[in-house]
Amino acid sequence: MIKSSISADMLGLSLRQMGANIQVNSSKILFVEFKISEKLTVSYFCNIRDEDQVYLQRIEPYPVRNFRFEEVENILKFIKNDVTLFANASQSSNFPLFLDIIDANYYVRKEIEHLFLLKNVPHGLLEDLLKKNNDILEQIKNSKTPDLAKGIVPYTDEEHYEVINKHSIEGSIDEYASSHQVTRDRNLHKK
Repeated sequence: MIKSSISADMLGLSLRQMGANIQVNSSKILFVEFKISEKLTVSYFCNIRDEDQVYLQRIEPYPVRNFRFEEVENILKFIKNDVTLFANASQSSNFPLFLDIIDANYYVRKEIEHLFLLKNVPHGLLEDLLKKNNDILEQIKNSKTPDLAKGIVPYTDEEHYEVINKHSIEGSIDEYASSHQVTRDRNLHKK
């Protein structure tokens, strides 16, 4: 068994000295992995804090923020739908390009955050960026293309917004994914 060199007590003490409020609770962590194909794995972290607080975060094929669930049935339904949607989408010839776009957007997000925190970015540039992103999304939404997954309904925009923004855990495991090399070999996606 590998021992961690990080002491929770030491970390908590150091964070308190920095001014953080710390809540300590016991939880169980599940790492859930579905091997869809040679080319695609869908994986999750499930953090079970108590009977009323279960958080789920997708790690692969790309990380997303935490979802909070209060019933096992809802977790199972979410994962089943998510895995089915990825299995269907992975059949598309555009799926590798989609994953490349996700990677590029992740990089852009990190760069925007970096620039925003270090520079006084003009308001107009930020508005232009937001408008361009929204315009592209609207073009995709309004395109006349067939649905890939008939009968499978992911979260609606309203549900997605509520789950992500009202019930997310501060922080993310994006760093975990990158530090543990949760990646995919892009060459596997090419035919």
